[in-house]
Amino acid sequence: GTSVRTGVDMLPFEYLLARRNPAGCIVMSEFSACSRLLHGALRVNPFKTSALAATIEEALSMSLAERTARCSRDLETIERSPVLDWAARILHDVEVAHKDV
Repeated sequence: GTSVRTGVDMLPFEYLLARRNPAGCIVMSEFSACSRLLHGALRVNPFKTSALAATIEEALSMSLAERTARCSRDLETIERSPVLDWAARILHDVEVAHKDV
């Protein structure tokens, strides 16, 4: 997703599970909570339109081997980490961000 703030949106996880073969590539807002968990995703600041366009171009021109490697890395995270672990990481990030404000 390219939204500025999606909260805890499960759509990127669902996409990865649905696009195993051939693997897809996720372009997501660096402000999304999921960007902390999905290390294979391409993160971008959605306010920087030229960077967003370049990142989308990168995703569209990415080789199948790289897409597969990125997808596999994230699928491993999804399949090995219980939902409560994800929630704990996200809540920790929120607490840290709140202290910085």
